[in-house]
Amino acid sequence: MKIVVTGANGFIGRAICAAAVARGDACVGMVRRAEAAAELPAGVEPLVLKDHADGQGALASLPAADCLVHAAGRAHVLAGDQEADAYHEANVHGPRVLARAAAARGYRRFLFLSSIGVLGKHDPGTPFTEASPPDPAWSYAVSKLQAEQALFEIGVSTGMEISVLRPPMVYGPGNRGNFPRLMRWVRSGLPIPLGLVRNSRSYVYVDNLADATLVCARHPGAANRAFLVGDAQDWSTPAMVRLIAREMGRPARLWPVPIAALRLAGQLTGRSREIHSLTDSLRIDWSALQGATGWRPPHGTGEGVARTVRWFMDSAASAGQPG
Repeated sequence: MKIVVTGANGFIGRAICAAAVARGDACVGMVRRAEAAAELPAGVEPLVLKDHADGQGALASLPAADCLVHAAGRAHVLAGDQEADAYHEANVHGPRVLARAAAARGYRRFLFLSSIGVLGKHDPGTPFTEASPPDPAWSYAVSKLQAEQALFEIGVSTGMEISVLRPPMVYGPGNRGNFPRLMRWVRSGLPIPLGLVRNSRSYVYVDNLADATLVCARHPGAANRAFLVGDAQDWSTPAMVRLIAREMGRPARLWPVPIAALRLAGQLTGRSREIHSLTDSLRIDWSALQGATGWRPPHGTGEGVARTVRWFMDSAASAGQPG
């Protein structure tokens, strides 16, 4: 098949493009800057579209293809009065315009990478499923839910199939966010005050997410549905710290600090969301995806973390960082 991937030079987009080429699919990588084309994996055809919200530009630029995978978007945390507007422009308006252009070009399917955040910032005591009611807790998650709803409406009105994947924390080489923060913490040798945390969290290795994306881009069972996707095993935050430390050949200096004290510190420092992501449970049940498509993650978490740690340590060494 032939697919177009937005955000093709990003962390997740690059993995999807590389996996598509490895499968023998024709892949077009959409980027916003001409110089970003050099960042695409070998075998990916570049397509520069500076503004995803430019409907006429999208309609004129999109090549004939089977599926558009939308991996672009604004994910980093913003602050200020215009936070919601910025997320809406990037994560709702842009995908909506691209979906209409793709439908007009005769694309069979539009696959949207959403977020587990549309269901909430922590699970209700049992793993999230596709039947869990949406409960987005911040502007980013709200924008992802709004995009999902808009895309399914477009699917109904145009006949183009819509597929949605809702991943939890994605990790892998090139990752940014909380996972690299954990690796930096372990590498520093400083005490990690998470020894009393007894949570359980789902993760997804980026190559597992890429594999699931390509399955859902073509499988009939993924049409007009939203799925959760993750690795085969859940981990507590302390267990993940120990796994990272083992791969680094370093001790996991976990200190027993009360959870209430951590959350108070988060409130005082403006880092409550980060503290909750380290201490709360967020588990998913992705069996619906397996039932509909037969998908199972091809890579274990241990393998994914080992590759991620090697990339992190190599990057630190290249940057001349001691230790």
